Order: sequence, then C-alpha cells, then structure tokens
Amino acid sequence: AAGSSVFGGGGGGGSFDTSACVPKYRVVGFPEYTYTRSLSMVGELMGVAEFCFVTIHQRVLGALQARMHYGHPDFIDAYWARTRGGPSKASKVVNTNEDIFMGYECVGRGEAIGFIEYIEQQKGRESGFKEAMTFEAKLARGAAQQLRSREVYVLNRRLQLFQRFAIFYGNIGFYIVNLLMVISISYFVYAVVLYTMSGVTYHKLGLLAGVISVPWMFQVGFVLALPLLVELALERGMLEGVLEFLRLLLPGLVFYMYHLRTNGYFL
Repeated sequence: AAGSSVFGGGGGGGSFDTSACVPKYRVVGFPEYTYTRSLSMVGELMGVAEFCFVTIHQRVLGALQARMHYGHPDFIDAYWARTRGGPSKASKVVNTNEDIFMGYECVGRGEAIGFIEYIEQQKGRESGFKEAMTFEAKLARGAAQQLRSREVYVLNRRLQLFQRFAIFYGNIGFYIVNLLMVISISYFVYAVVLYTMSGVTYHKLGLLAGVISVPWMFQVGFVLALPLLVELALERGMLEGVLEFLRLLLPGLVFYMYHLRTNGYFL
C-alpha cells in the first residue's frame, strides 16, 4: 500500500509518479540561538549580529526566494548534494566562503531553499575581539571573491530582476554598502574639520547645513539599527525590547564601528 501511494498505482501496471519523490526544498534553514553571548561583551554583540542575520535578514530573503546556505546547521538533501559535486567547493581563490556555493548550486539548478521558524538551533560564536574581526575579514574577502565565480555569473543570467537584486544585497551588496559608509563617514569628518578650520558656519552653508550636520550621522546609524529594535520588541515585548536595545547601544557603537571598518577594508 505504501509503495502504491508513492509510485502511483498498485501492482505491475502502475505508472511511476516522480512528483511524489521530489522534495519541495533541497535546503531548509532555521533561526539559531548563540549560547556564547554570556561569555563576554564581544560575544554578546556577535550574538546580536547573528540574531539579526538569522531572523530579520533570512526571513526577508526566504520570502524573496533569495536565501542561500551560509554555513549554518541547515537541513540539506544529502543525496542530492553529494551526487552534484558535494556541498562545498575547493578553490581557495574563489570559494573562501565555500558554504554559500551550496545555495548557488541549488538555485542555479532550479531548486528551492526554504526558511522555517518553528525550530531553533544553538550555536557558538567568537567571544574575543581579535577572533571576531578575523572572522569578519574572512567573510568580506569571500564576498569579493564570489564575483569571480561561475555560479554568480549563471545566476545573473537566468534569474528575474528582483530576485537578482535580493541575492546581490543579501551577499556582496551588504559589504559594498559597508564600504560606501566607511568612505562617506571619512569624507564627512574631513568636511566638518575643513569647514571648522576655514571659519565657515552651518548658517553660511544654507541648505547644506542639514546634510553635513552631526545629527545626520546618528540618523543613518539609527535607520540601520531600527530592524533590531523592532525584532526585540516583537519577541520580548515593547518595554523589554527597548531596554535591551538601549543596553546594547553604547558598547555596540564602538564594536560595530570596528566591524564596519573591517568589512570595508577587506572587501
């Protein structure tokens, strides 16, 4: 009876139903909880970054059908992956971030990658400053090297426009934004210093006063941190979420400044 339900009929005359044997997803991802957050403030902030990535970021990418495999403990169709070259790639010149190429292979071959939130996995992250920055440098290098890969070229030739946009920002585009922010903040500081040394006030600048004023920099940072505040409020309640956000704000300003500069430099 079980065989007839899978293969589409009873006895020898039944036709082979291939749709009953093909899973909907080849890779299924899910959120994670970083259990090393309590070891140090660096571990806490790395856990916060991981929390943003495995909830807000991947939830949006999953809805846009642009989520890949990021080295997380995803469920993978092992037989499918092993018969198509394996889940990892070997070249250290192109495949530094070898895990994401598993996702590129899936999407490039017309398969789907899912994201669910009703199970959760524990995971450890770096709790030392040097180790954390070394890890971020590796990710930034790997993101740049992906542009040289055959898989990214194939995806950009085959996928729809908005799906290509989502994959771009979900991977290399994030690091390009980091680089642009590093450059813009540097020129912002240079401009403020030069205007101050030349005796030019914001009143004399007219319309440019609101563009180069100091609050502008804080507004940009708050926009980038707003999704974390919303997610904390959703999961912990409004009051506890706001208090947790304020607790992480001051040390996060220092830590993520180095995080941003590291990504921009090694890209």
